[in-house]
Amino acid sequence: MSFIIAGLASAAAALCYAEFSGLIPVAGSTYTYSYTVLGEFVAWMIGWDLILEYAPVTPIVGIIASIWLIIRLPPVTWGVFPFSLGIVLYFLYGICHSELAKAEKGTGGS
Repeated sequence: MSFIIAGLASAAAALCYAEFSGLIPVAGSTYTYSYTVLGEFVAWMIGWDLILEYAPVTPIVGIIASIWLIIRLPPVTWGVFPFSLGIVLYFLYGICHSELAKAEKGTGGS
């Protein structure tokens, strides 16, 4: 019964956001909606509330995901993920700082 009530509440919130996005099509965040409807002070409070809500949750989700991966994966593959992540980051760094990327941005190369 509680799942049905929570589902109905979520559906009502989704319909409210759909109505807001139809009225204010420029953006889609809670901060923007509250700024437009209720003013700057309320939007400021909601913005800080969102920051305080998301700040502790993000590291907790990362920790839980890494624990889940460590438990589920065999020990042989534990070293593969940091290595492959390092390779991906290395290539992304190279792409962002390449001479072609600098030329496309207009900053010029050497």
